[in-house]
Amino acid sequence: MDLTMLRQICRRSRITTLLQREHNTVPQNVVTALLGASSNQATVSPKLHRLSDHQYDAWLAHLNSSNGSEQLIRHRNKFPHPEGASILSPWVVPHKYMEYKTRTYSVYHMHPGNSSISFCLDDKSTNAGFILSIWSHEASPETSPTIYLLVSPHLRLLPRDARHNPYVDFPGLKADVVYAQRAEENKHLVIKASSIIGHVPFYARPKGTFGIKKPTLVIVDSLHRNL
Repeated sequence: MDLTMLRQICRRSRITTLLQREHNTVPQNVVTALLGASSNQATVSPKLHRLSDHQYDAWLAHLNSSNGSEQLIRHRNKFPHPEGASILSPWVVPHKYMEYKTRTYSVYHMHPGNSSISFCLDDKSTNAGFILSIWSHEASPETSPTIYLLVSPHLRLLPRDARHNPYVDFPGLKADVVYAQRAEENKHLVIKASSIIGHVPFYARPKGTFGIKKPTLVIVDSLHRNL
């Protein structure tokens, strides 16, 4: 084979690989210009999406904290990988909405109300927060996809503000007051959809409400009583 032709084939292969990895950010007209209108070598399922580093790290932490005594799943960039290692792929199927137990849940930017949930943690405790991302992943072709949620848990009141919470004396109302400020990224959690307890209605209140100097949310965790 002519050396120039071989070089062109190698270059084309490298470009195709890069396009496959970055298909979300490369316009289709660029793909066409590089590979031709009839080429399908750079075709990647439009459903697939690459998680951000933050989403990926939170997901990996969740999987390794909940797999018990099984082999730890390795970060994709933690080279060199030993033979037989389990490596987590960053490619998933994203969702804006999902249904669980006949209820619809969504990411926050699509519908804040449907993103507000209470959920169970691995230690059986409960928490509440907003869904920021939803994706599904197949561990193997033989298993059904598992749906995961990236959640920003609500920030609990500091002791100096908690004493102003009027709902402490009325536990039957299932109401609470939390800060409206979004939790920092390192506080975000990944959970399975099966960990959802139910929707949590919320009411945004300005700073000064109940004598608390920061904006707050009144949340009510009672909609799951009959689920």
